[in-house]
Amino acid sequence: RDRSVSRGLGDVYKRQPQVSVIVPVYNQEQYLEECISSIRRQTLAEWECIIINDGSSDSSGEIARRFSEEDSRIRCLEQENRGVSSARNLGMRHASGRYLCFVDGDDFIDAAFLKHLLDASDRGASDLTVAGKLFCDRFPPDKIPALPTCGIFLRREFPLKNNLEFPEGIHPCEDGLFSHFVLALTEKISFCPCLLYTSDAADD
Repeated sequence: RDRSVSRGLGDVYKRQPQVSVIVPVYNQEQYLEECISSIRRQTLAEWECIIINDGSSDSSGEIARRFSEEDSRIRCLEQENRGVSSARNLGMRHASGRYLCFVDGDDFIDAAFLKHLLDASDRGASDLTVAGKLFCDRFPPDKIPALPTCGIFLRREFPLKNNLEFPEGIHPCEDGLFSHFVLALTEKISFCPCLLYTSDAADD
């Protein structure tokens, strides 16, 4: 790699990230490398990826640590198995980006995913940006819907000032409950339908 390019990337990595991508992981060695690689391919360079290894018994932890050694924007946190909500909450507590994005360890995202969401959120000065055509189209004007984490792009200050966390001890539907609180507490919502988020899990 050209030294001037390396220096330029080093400067980017030292800046405050625009987006903190939170990746909870439990025994997802089959998909995790593709997941993290899709984050590294983002056209937006100013991100951080916080991987929370939730007590995996397979090689997920080793994969996450390898990527963290290769890219200073990636951090790997470890905890005993406490569930996906606990893992996401730990990631939010360690995040430093302006926005929060959630990607499961068996999913992957299009290269422009973060850039489109950041632009839509900044244009609307939004607390929440609804991600993806599927969820934007389902958003009704007459009731509050639930959103999965893949449809949530959140200003980091918003859950902090409202003491919002994912409910622990509840699965599935923990993300729907979290989104109910978010939607009930804000009117600053933007929509970004032009995104590709792919679930690669066998049970999805």
